Amino acid sequence: MKKFYLILFILIIGMQSCGERTLIRYYYILEIPIDQYNPNQEKTINQGICEILRARIIPAYNQQRIAVRRRSHEISYYHYHYWAMNPAENLTSLLEQQIQMSQIFAYSSSEILKGIPDYQIALDVYKLEALDTDDSFNIQVEMRMELTEYSNKKALLLHEFNKTRELENRDLNLFAAELSKIFQEETDIFISKIRSYFENNNSQVPEENQLN
Repeated sequence: MKKFYLILFILIIGMQSCGERTLIRYYYILEIPIDQYNPNQEKTINQGICEILRARIIPAYNQQRIAVRRRSHEISYYHYHYWAMNPAENLTSLLEQQIQMSQIFAYSSSEILKGIPDYQIALDVYKLEALDTDDSFNIQVEMRMELTEYSNKKALLLHEFNKTRELENRDLNLFAAELSKIFQEETDIFISKIRSYFENNNSQVPEENQLN
């Protein structure tokens, strides 16, 4: 009898171990490879200090669970697939990276600034999800980027986009890669708008905020 209970105990432990091994969570991150950045843009020297605000994302998407839409008004979340970072932090970091590499501003950061900024950049995210239907698997993303003059809170320019891009298969690694690509492309457009604005308006910044 003791032998029977021992075998039963071993079988139960073994089944639990097998079950635990199958509950694997997968994490995805949005990132832009450095070799995909275009360094040939002309450098705009000394356009003051720019504060990059933390991305604002509506609550349905501002979490590490990845949202998926299967019906028009129904949002659910993947059980074993998550963002590796909070999306607001991830997107703010990517935006900061591209703005800094563009060299439009004398200094730009999403961290606490030592001085008063001349400009602010804000990012609003209204949609960040997978669209999974019987026939296709898509990315759905809607965002808004804005450059503001800090002293009077005047909006200088705006870039908005609402995109749906179909993917070849239901692969969330591909989903993260293509979403990163879309964000890079649209941020490049936003940066080009900023550059054109400064070139056309010959913007000047206070002397104390200029870097020698």
